[in-house]
Amino acid sequence: MKIKDVFKDYLDYAEFYLEFDTWRTYKRDLKLITKVLDVMHIYDTTQLDANIIDKLNRYLKGNTEKKNSKINDTVSTFISSLNHSNISTKHFKMIRLKNDTIGYKPLPENELILMLDYIEKLNTSETNNLSWVASIYIMLDTGARINEVTNILTKNVDVSGRRILLEETKNGKMRIVPFGDLSADIISKIYDPNHSHLLWNYYSNIKLSRVSLHKFLKRLSDKLNLTSGNITSHRFRKTFATRLLKMKCPITTIQKLLGHSSISITMRYLEIDDYMLEKDYIEHYSYNALKKAD
Repeated sequence: MKIKDVFKDYLDYAEFYLEFDTWRTYKRDLKLITKVLDVMHIYDTTQLDANIIDKLNRYLKGNTEKKNSKINDTVSTFISSLNHSNISTKHFKMIRLKNDTIGYKPLPENELILMLDYIEKLNTSETNNLSWVASIYIMLDTGARINEVTNILTKNVDVSGRRILLEETKNGKMRIVPFGDLSADIISKIYDPNHSHLLWNYYSNIKLSRVSLHKFLKRLSDKLNLTSGNITSHRFRKTFATRLLKMKCPITTIQKLLGHSSISITMRYLEIDDYMLEKDYIEHYSYNALKKAD
């Protein structure tokens, strides 16, 4: 079977059944794999030998700037496409590169204050600063993902009740997230019933895109040059979760707010620093009562 046909069938399936972002990722992965296979003069599944995974890993490692974890993901998409077309991969030597992913950290208190102070001083009448700044406040205040935030429908925002219905989520399940004082004022400011979406691109007169927001966060990172690393939407999500934990919010509640399917996923989001460890240890020290009894 022609490899281009295998990829087309898999992308048709993904486009119909899976989330848009998932389909787009698979499309990007398979486009790259197609280029690599073309270099190797491999066009048919009958040409795939037992060492094809090793060959792909080595080529992608030597000819792209992708991290190991991204290469593993790309190769996994390739394998999934073959399995979808019932092409046997049992004879492949499945080799994964060592994971080199560096986990995102929540923003430290001092850097969070620095960033908020900077964006508060931006002229929100220029370009799309108003929507970009609002996006940051909403992500920090709700823990919503960047794709969930940019797809908030205006009709789903309860300004007085301080609640937002997220229709487009990563797991496909709608959820309601509350928002507080941090984002309440700017949400009231950008709320416009004439716009389909809460976050609006005022130049193009369409909803704000995720690409536009990513570019703004990149410019913000370059401007502030925080010692803890780049400013990303994922860090806002971790900051939201960790700050709730420090305020003694139950982990099960944090899980529901983040839209996680399991508590184990939520645990990976939480950063417990030395101060929290020592504070909780002292607060819950179990031997004081025993010593008093003696």
